[in-house]
Order: sequence, then structure tokens, then C-alpha cells
Amino acid sequence: MYNTGIYIRISQEDKIKNENESASIINQRNYLLEFINRQSDLKFIKEYTDDGYTGTNFERPGFNSMLEDIDKGKINCIVVKDLSRLGREYINSGMYIEKIFPEKGVRFIAVNDNFDTNNNINDFIIPIKNVFNELYSKDISKKCSSILREKKKNGEFIGAFACYGYKKSVSDKHKLVIDPHAGIIVQRIFKMYLDGMGAKKIAEVLNSEHELPPMLYKNENGLKYNNGRKIFKTLFWSSSTVLYILKNEIYAGNMVQNKSYRENIKTKRKKLSKKDWIIVKNTHEPLIDYDKWAMVQELLKKRNTKTVYGNSSHILSGLIVCGHCKMAMCRCERKSGAYFMCGTYKRLGKQYCIRNKISAEKVMIEVNNYLKNHGAFKNKNYYSVSKKILSNIEMGFNNKLYNIKELKKRLLECFLKGIISENEMKIYMCEYEKMQENIKKSLSNFYKEKKENNNENIITREKVGEFINKISVLNSNDIFIVGK
Repeated sequence: MYNTGIYIRISQEDKIKNENESASIINQRNYLLEFINRQSDLKFIKEYTDDGYTGTNFERPGFNSMLEDIDKGKINCIVVKDLSRLGREYINSGMYIEKIFPEKGVRFIAVNDNFDTNNNINDFIIPIKNVFNELYSKDISKKCSSILREKKKNGEFIGAFACYGYKKSVSDKHKLVIDPHAGIIVQRIFKMYLDGMGAKKIAEVLNSEHELPPMLYKNENGLKYNNGRKIFKTLFWSSSTVLYILKNEIYAGNMVQNKSYRENIKTKRKKLSKKDWIIVKNTHEPLIDYDKWAMVQELLKKRNTKTVYGNSSHILSGLIVCGHCKMAMCRCERKSGAYFMCGTYKRLGKQYCIRNKISAEKVMIEVNNYLKNHGAFKNKNYYSVSKKILSNIEMGFNNKLYNIKELKKRLLECFLKGIISENEMKIYMCEYEKMQENIKKSLSNFYKEKKENNNENIITREKVGEFINKISVLNSNDIFIVGK
């Protein structure tokens, strides 16, 4: 008897195609439970669901929970409706079906594909089906992107959550209406700034009044919102939050979308330049007059300090902390040069930490001196590790090329056995050739970059991270470097 878990998944793309998104979850559940009831050797234990998660990424809460229960021995059989529910990325899907699940002693069943790891008759066609599922996902992604782009051009709001100060209309989820309470706070923020108050001071005022910041306000109103821009968990308003609101043209009644994009379903989103944004005028009721919003933008341009948050390219990012509050320091830039300042003070003010500040050049001198005196660094142990990492990257590319070569062999077997037609074989083969060509191109670029960056005397982010755990700054003279 197998202790069985059912895995159910529906993607955002499926939701766009099907307005009644819950129906797919319900149908999958009923279908799989009926299947288990008909099997004498399967015992239902638990359901694992990922509602709104793409099949091209395996970082899903339901899927991860299922893997944890496998490791704990709670289940030893997984049943899905079809292979695409497990995933639409052929390499990882194949890895779980052909390697991970068998190694853990887990039986895997895809009902509609008539696939059961206890019966390996159709093993050779599984990689081809996984590739087909990935191609289908790419096709659906392109179609959905086209539909969403048209909606953006029409001024329809397509985000999951309305920005602070607005909420989605009950009658039309693509239209924004003013949130009575948050809307007033937004108007106050603009007024305080136009009256001469700085972003940090505005944040202090809102904190003193115990106003909930945007993320907590949305959570309080029942929305499962998580702010991806937050630098560390905080219960307070910060200057960065205030500045984000002041710069957002949406508060002037204009819909602003298409600020980022993904090259394909496997890559991370990248920011777009403002000329590529889609801005549609007068789509909703403004919280501030456009002329006043434009005036605020002119005032913001006159600020002479730039604070670098998030994905900073500085090699010390994430390592340098304030010695008083123990939180990350942020890098700021002036004409006189860059410096690090306590992030807590910068965002929340002097009541939360002191004005701890140090020259970036001074920190780099200390880091250079530390690395030069580090025994392992001088003995060049670093370089052997670096070469090993490069070797692993190279091996990864070559493994992908080998996998595609094997897939092409299996494809030919399927054609010779009459499982697929000649036309289907040509279509798949063409896709394999494209994949092969892209991997070869990536491998070529890797060799080129490896050759160009073969200078071992430069202090890099990788070297700093290998030998330094933390840099604690108490003041402009006291710097403590904690090694690994």
C-alpha cells in the first residue's frame, strides 16, 4: 500500500484564460481522488496545491511542502493529473521524474499521460512530453503577454494589488478608485513635501501618528501583499517609501505600467527605461493635481544626495553594517564622493539610531589592507576555489548539451517506433537544434568572459565575500572587520 499525496497546480496564465480559476483546482482534486479510490494499492494522505504558480519555476510553496513530507516519510507516492502539472521546464521535470523521486523511493503517476514509474514502458517518451510542455508554456506566456500589453495600452490596471491610496473597483477590477483613508495620507504626503518638509521628516511625522505603512495597511485590510522593495522588515514609514509615493505619476490620475519585463519565462524581470513605460492619461480620479505633481518632481531633482538601495553594484553591499543598530548601511553619493550611512537613521530618523557615516574610500582602504594581510588570500587558496566554480559552470553547460543530444536520440526512436509522425519529429528536432544553438552561444560567451576577466590582482565582490563575514562601523574612525 502506497501513502499517496496528490499535487495540484494552476498558473496565472490559466487564470487569464479561465475567469473561474477555482474550478480548475476543484476539478483536478475530484479527478485525482476518484482515481485513487479506484486503485487498491493507493491510500490518500494529503493534498498539495499551488494556486497561481507557473510551471517553469519549481520554487512553489505546495511543491516544497510535498518534498518535505517525502523526506519525512509521510508519503511515498505522488499523483498528478498530467506531467504539465508537475512542471513545464523539461530539464528539472525530467530530473525529478528520472532521478530524485526514484532515489527517494517515491512512485510517480501522471494519470492523463498513462505514466507510472512502476511501469516504465513509456519512459523514453517522457522527456519529449516535458519539452512539449515547456514549448506550450512559452507559447501561452507570449499570448498572455500580448493580451496584457493591450490592456495596459487601453489604460486598464492589470496589477495584483492597487498602489497605496487606491483600491480596485468592485465592479471592474481593471479600474482604480480612491481608498478613503489611504488617499488622504497620500494627499498629506504631497502637501507636507510642497510645504518644505523632507521625505525623512514626513516619515517621522507619519510614524509619530502611528499610521500603518503601505504593506501593513494592505495586510490589515485582508490583502496578502508583500513589498518586494523593502530592505529589511520594518513596522515604520521610511524615507524611501515616501519618495516612492512622491515620484509615482499614478497619483496624478495617469495609469503608469510596463516598468519592467522578462526576456523569457525562465529569466528574472528587468527594469525598463522611462521611454518604454506605458502611460495612459486620465484613467482614474487623481489624488493630486498634475501641475502640483510636476512641481514635486522638479523639487526632487534638486536633491543633491543619491541613496543607492537594493541591487547595488558596490562590492561591500550586504556586508557593511552599523555598529549601533546592527542593520545594513546604505551607500550614498555626493559630488565630493561616495559614503556609507546607517540605513536605519537614513530611513527612520535619529530616534531609531545615530547619524553614523563613513567615507566609502576609507572602508575600501581598510578592506584592502585586511585582504593583503590575510594568510589564505596571500597563499592564493582563493584561486583554486575560483577555478573549481568556473569548472562547475562549464560542466553545467556541457551537461545540458549532452541532455539535448540524448533527447534527439530518443526522438528518433519514437519516430522509428511509429509513436510520432515525421512532421512531429521535424518540429521537435527544430526546437532541439535551437536549444542546442543557444547553449553553445552561452558557452562561447562564458569562455570569452573567462578570458577577459583573468586578472587575479583585482579585489572583487567574490574575493571579499570569501574572506569577510561582516564589516561593522561604529564611527568614522572605528571599523571592525569580522573574517570567516
